[in-house]
Amino acid sequence: MATKVHGKESEVLEKWRTSLENATIQSEVAAAMAELGYTPEEIAKGKVIYIKTRTAYDVNRTESDEAIAANKIFVHESETLDTMYTSHRKKAKFVFRNDTSAARELDVHVAKPDAYLPWMESVKKFYNNLSENEALCVGLATFKVTAADIAAAKLQIDKVEKARAEYVRELGESKDAVTLKDAAFAEAEKWMRDFYTVARIALEDRPQLFATLFK
Repeated sequence: MATKVHGKESEVLEKWRTSLENATIQSEVAAAMAELGYTPEEIAKGKVIYIKTRTAYDVNRTESDEAIAANKIFVHESETLDTMYTSHRKKAKFVFRNDTSAARELDVHVAKPDAYLPWMESVKKFYNNLSENEALCVGLATFKVTAADIAAAKLQIDKVEKARAEYVRELGESKDAVTLKDAAFAEAEKWMRDFYTVARIALEDRPQLFATLFK
């Protein structure tokens, strides 16, 4: 019987596990299968393929969970920084509304970027230039943006960049795990397809025994 990997992969794996187990321990099924070449040794090959697929599936789930967790941290750290930056940027736009040079130096003369990379570049430019230009700091100090606030924002930039690097790494590992899992499933599906075809032939007069391969 041909099978297709669809629906929940966990359900497909359990079906395959049950089939291989029952083809081993059900003596009448094992004998009928052996007559058509699916000896205990051949069934053992299928079990090896199954274990490989099960392992790839478990690794994929783990890597996916780790990527999701890393993304949550990255989003949290980014939002924390953006809250700080948005507040400080708004104050800077007002303080330097009549100072074109200062506005450009802080990159507040244009709209705040939405995409991550240009946004981060704008954030870095804002806080780096603030920390290096005392006049700009003095101007913002009137709106209660202190040197400590600027230092805290720069530390938060480091947190965001580290969190993003971790997320990118975990995402890459997750995608690689998907590729390996899909390849393992393709190999197992091919082997099990032949297995079910032979089982249907071997047990064509014993439908109830054939059904034990799917319980």
